[in-house]
This record gives sequence, structure tokens and C-alpha cells, in this order.
Amino acid sequence: MSWNVLERGRSDCLLDCLREVRLQQFAGNFATRGVTDCAKLAALERQQFATYGITSPADIRRLTRLITVIRDLRADGLICRHGAETCAAARASCTIRVVSQNGVNSAS
Repeated sequence: MSWNVLERGRSDCLLDCLREVRLQQFAGNFATRGVTDCAKLAALERQQFATYGITSPADIRRLTRLITVIRDLRADGLICRHGAETCAAARASCTIRVVSQNGVNSAS
């Protein structure tokens, strides 16, 4: 499965989240291994990151922060519905939380 053949709403949501933390270059790696939405991304454990090409300390930190934010949003009841308004709200909240945690947008 390539990133381009994913359902548009699902891929856009995950891709937007990956872009927020400057990990969009790994989108294809996630897609080909079945991680096609934020819920599947949030289910990943640190030990699995290398499977998707995430090996540098900076990328590991970014992905860890993103997963933490997604899990926190889900715990707060903001569940991405892939294309629905809730998804847009979750992405906006994700952006705000990533920025506030790092002090700057998409910090390394």
C-alpha cells in the first residue's frame, strides 16, 4: 500500500500530524506497514520506531511527543474521525500542544 492510495481523509490527518513534528518523510514507511491513521500511530511503542525508519534521537523525540499528544487528545475525548470537524479540531489542538510543549513550532 502506498501513501497515495490511502483514503484521502485518513492520510491527510496522519500526514498533517507528521508534518507538525517534521516527520512527513516517514509517511510512506508508516503506510506500507499499515499505520494509516492517528489511532494506529498512537498504538506504537518506542521499540517499534526503527521498523518505520525512525532512528535518530531527534526523530525519536518528535515521534514520542506526537504520540503522547495524540494519546492525551484521545483521553480528553477528541477522537479523530478522519475528515470530520473533530479531526480538524484535534489537529489544531495537536499543533497547540506540540508548540506549547516545545516552546516553538515543530521543535526538534
